[in-house]
Amino acid sequence: MLFRSEAGDASLVGTIVNHKNTKDALLALAINQMQIKLTAIPTPLNQPVIFGGPSANAIATIPNSGLVAGTRTTVSFFFGLAGTVSVDALIVNA
Repeated sequence: MLFRSEAGDASLVGTIVNHKNTKDALLALAINQMQIKLTAIPTPLNQPVIFGGPSANAIATIPNSGLVAGTRTTVSFFFGLAGTVSVDALIVNA
C-alpha cells in the first residue's frame, strides 16, 4: 500500500519476507516506474523488512509523486539474487 500525503508525497507501507534458502539483499525499488535507490537492505531468511509504521526498519518515499488516492500502481522490488518482484499497490490518503 502507498500512503499519499497532502503534499503529494507517497510512502510505501508493507512488509516483505525472504522465504528462499539463501540470503539476499534489496538493492532498489520503483514506485510507478520512479526508482528509489537504497543502501542495500539485507533480507535474511524469514526476517521481515518493514516499510512504514512503528515497526519500520526501512523507508521508501517519493516526494511530489503525482499519484492519486483510490488508484493502483506497480511497486517493483529489485533484489541481488531473486531479481525483480513486482506487486500491485493501492494508493490511499494518509
